[in-house]
Amino acid sequence: SNNITTVAVPHGHNTLANELIWENSMETEIGDSHNQWKCFYDFVVFENSIIAERYKKMGLVQEEQIKIIGSSRFSDEWINVLDSILPAKPSLLEDDNNILKIVFMLTKPKYNGHPLEVERSIQYLSNFPNVKIIVKPHTRGMKFNKKFSSNVNIVDNEFHSPLLIDWADVILFTMTSVIFDCLKKDKPVLYMKSTHSNKLLSENYFNSWEVHCRDDLRDFMWNIIQDRSFRTYSQEDRDRYCKIMIEPNGQDVLNQYANFLLKFYN
Repeated sequence: SNNITTVAVPHGHNTLANELIWENSMETEIGDSHNQWKCFYDFVVFENSIIAERYKKMGLVQEEQIKIIGSSRFSDEWINVLDSILPAKPSLLEDDNNILKIVFMLTKPKYNGHPLEVERSIQYLSNFPNVKIIVKPHTRGMKFNKKFSSNVNIVDNEFHSPLLIDWADVILFTMTSVIFDCLKKDKPVLYMKSTHSNKLLSENYFNSWEVHCRDDLRDFMWNIIQDRSFRTYSQEDRDRYCKIMIEPNGQDVLNQYANFLLKFYN
């Protein structure tokens, strides 16, 4: 009523390629039950055209609302800022070249997750020689109270994800978007495809990091244990994927956001 322009911006990053992402998603027709989630803003900013097209297909936005800028959270500019303001790493994150340091970034089971296979995978990892495992539940309120052997630690939000990524020799994930930090830092990553029933956007571009079963996990682990320089994805695949997902209009993402938003207030 005050003729104020409204803009919705993404708070993280959407990594899912499918529509029925929840454990109770049972719609049989495209667009069913989505009206309550329609975006009534003047503009809705998306990280890339792939996510924008999915939202349009689902009836959540109209073409004239869509603005594609990129990912502010995972742009190079913000990652550099974030690294400069992080606190010192906790004492638990000690450097020890004699152990393989593993971080497992969890996602809430409501995203079609298989929590029992997550638990079995962690227990399986703990059986390998000279490994230390840190499990970080989803940042926003996920509870994970399973007990494991002494080489497994469950941490909370006091352990910032970028610090865990810097510490780790290899990072495992299911669906969390924080994995883009790993790609930007060129860290070995294993995508635990076996622990959920959704499809990630990365599956349309490369699959070299995918774990479909415990045998895959075993083979990846021994490769990494025997060769710390072992890669789980190529630089070419990483660069292409990050460009499409994070920087579709080029690397100057934060200025693109600023220029778009400020034009409404000049």
